[in-house]
Amino acid sequence: MAIGDHILQQNVNGQTISLYRFLPNMVMQANSTVTVWAAASEAKHQPPSDFLWKEQDKFRASPDCITILCKPNGQAIAWYTPIHWKQAWEKLDTDIEFNRCSVVSPTFRKHVFQWTASTTTITKEKQDQPKKDISNYQVEQAQV
Repeated sequence: MAIGDHILQQNVNGQTISLYRFLPNMVMQANSTVTVWAAASEAKHQPPSDFLWKEQDKFRASPDCITILCKPNGQAIAWYTPIHWKQAWEKLDTDIEFNRCSVVSPTFRKHVFQWTASTTTITKEKQDQPKKDISNYQVEQAQV
């Protein structure tokens, strides 16, 4: 997938607070991951997998901040809004109550924004347990 000149931006309450433009002619290979590191991470700039955003000290990771990947013309094609751990558990609890399956992809590294090739799924291990008891659920990696 060609991501050359695509823009990674962070918005807080609808206002753009930072922009990162990928190098021209940048192409992501199938099943690959691209990581954009904030300056405070002290990571090395090593395209095509790792990019250092020197102007961005830290990534914002609050629920009022949305990180958006845009085409060079500004059209949004992907976005991420951090979810507070309490919100994630409340959603999981609701899904368990209604016998649904959640897909949860927690990101604990504050300074990293990346697209991964897998997600974490929550599946039920036993059908006969009380619905509110989440101890009988198992976390498994699932390829996307």
